[in-house]
Amino acid sequence: MKNHKNLRGKIFDIERELHIKNSDPDGAISEAFVSKGAVGKVISSGWDAIKGIFGKSGVTNTLKEVAKSKVNEAIKEAVSTVNPKIGDKNYGDIVFLVNPETSSGLVCAMQNCNNDKYEELRANSDNLLEDPNWKNPNTDEQHVWRLPKKSELSLMYEELHKIKKVGNFENTQYLSYDPKHQELSTVNFQNGHKGPQVYDAKPYLIRAVRTFTFGLTNTLGT
Repeated sequence: MKNHKNLRGKIFDIERELHIKNSDPDGAISEAFVSKGAVGKVISSGWDAIKGIFGKSGVTNTLKEVAKSKVNEAIKEAVSTVNPKIGDKNYGDIVFLVNPETSSGLVCAMQNCNNDKYEELRANSDNLLEDPNWKNPNTDEQHVWRLPKKSELSLMYEELHKIKKVGNFENTQYLSYDPKHQELSTVNFQNGHKGPQVYDAKPYLIRAVRTFTFGLTNTLGT
């Protein structure tokens, strides 16, 4: 529910920023983004609803281009929530694993974490091992941030850093954690080398991960 509200808010923000009124007289944009229909319906319905913007008197060409760009961004992100691909941004996070059978996957944060987050992320990993549906009572996040496992970190290296060159990773060692065996290890993002067990988290960079769900039914809802 939170995600579809974010999408509605983006469209309304566009209208407010550009001072364009009545560009969605029937609520078609909002309806498109909360529809349970196909991706094509999301795109076509969204564009049908906003195409009136570009014919309004008093709207300068500059504003038209800004509007077009912003709507394109909103629609692109909407599509990524129902049909995500490796490297897509999912509400600011980066997709690196997609499982169509479960309509879920994994994303990593856009930036490295401060090392003072280590204890919290490790505790989250431990809690999720005990209960995969565990929620942090101190936040309203649907999916909890945690430390990556070594296999997940290697996947980020291969798919995001090496192949797609996205994610702002550094060519150095990142920390992984196996909550089942309570072991820390590393993956070197300069060459993909998987390191042995380590006993101190401080020398290494941290990139948090979490699960996400996708599909119009699961992500947007009504």
